[in-house]
Amino acid sequence: MLDEPGLAEAVQALPPLVLAKLIHHVGLEDAGEIISLATIEQLTDLFDEDLWKIDQAGAAERFDPKRFVMWLEIMLESGEKFVANKLAELSPDLVALGVNRNALVIDLDELAQEMDDDEESDQIEKALDSCLCEEFDQYRVISREHNGWDVVVAALFALDAHHHEVLERVLERCCVASREYIDDNGGLYDVLSSDEMLESDASAEREDRRAAEGFVSAAAARSFLSLAQVTSLEDLTAAKEKDPVTRAYFRELSPKKAATHATSEETTRKTRSLLRILEEGGVIEKPSAQSLLPSAPQSGAFERAMQTLFESDPKIHAERMDELAYLANVLVATLGEEGRTMRAVDAAMRVARICNGGLAHLRALQKRANTDEDLVRKNSADKLFLIGFRLIQDAKAHA
Repeated sequence: MLDEPGLAEAVQALPPLVLAKLIHHVGLEDAGEIISLATIEQLTDLFDEDLWKIDQAGAAERFDPKRFVMWLEIMLESGEKFVANKLAELSPDLVALGVNRNALVIDLDELAQEMDDDEESDQIEKALDSCLCEEFDQYRVISREHNGWDVVVAALFALDAHHHEVLERVLERCCVASREYIDDNGGLYDVLSSDEMLESDASAEREDRRAAEGFVSAAAARSFLSLAQVTSLEDLTAAKEKDPVTRAYFRELSPKKAATHATSEETTRKTRSLLRILEEGGVIEKPSAQSLLPSAPQSGAFERAMQTLFESDPKIHAERMDELAYLANVLVATLGEEGRTMRAVDAAMRVARICNGGLAHLRALQKRANTDEDLVRKNSADKLFLIGFRLIQDAKAHA
């Protein structure tokens, strides 16, 4: 693959998910040459996926500082200027979180003043002297984790050489976190609070980016499904507007950023060539002819109405498809929180079955002979889903 002509353009045109599969297939430790070609947008998506882990089913995702160090090590293989430029372009909150989880940052002036007023200053000085540390201007950076310390220091030196102002901002942020630790004499509560503060900021930015790409958080998925449990069937049926959770999702969902320049035919050809190599190597699956919704005769009334709508009203059909993608993401996010997984196509088929139930309920209530196509045109997929989901819950309650 590395012998492919125009590899840089091809890699940079890969969707983030495909690039992530490629790196996973190769192994992060051996993917340095590929990572060196990635854009900052691709790296941000890769970090969103790879640096946050779930320790146990149902637990919140947590930042993995060791994985952060591994990424730094791989990026350093491409040179200190490369890693400095990439760190300067990444979110300052993410970089500060990675440094803070691996090092304690202390303001030397504040430390000197504190030691002047402390009767145990000699012991503190001896303890500091025994630590792995480096000084950057007015800051002393002290290792919290010996493994990978040389990698962290190398990355900081690279920032200092090429983006000094970025390094100052990162160390200042980390110093605020470390100051709480010192002021409370090493109290565990302040240390954890400080860590959580940095992780919360970086996590919030990550959620915003993922929401813009169509991801649904587990919390949002729970809130949406709970609407069917706390709202009466009559109110769900009479609803004229989308629920608040769904409105928030589509408000945050941004259209794909327009390309700053048209992709050349040559770049498209190179990307297709790279994709063929990835398919042949088993990194990604070959495109499937299977659509989001199954075709007749196995399909239900909702699927058939959607197929008819595709011909008669493409605009509304596109809206319903966006709603179906959202609903499938809701199911995937809910099961993911429980430690289970579901393929996107299976989630879409389950959504369609639930929407079928909602459509049948509306058809039974109508006073005039609207076709299924008319009902789907006038009622959003999320409304049909909520009605169908409520019917399922009611049936379980009376079983």
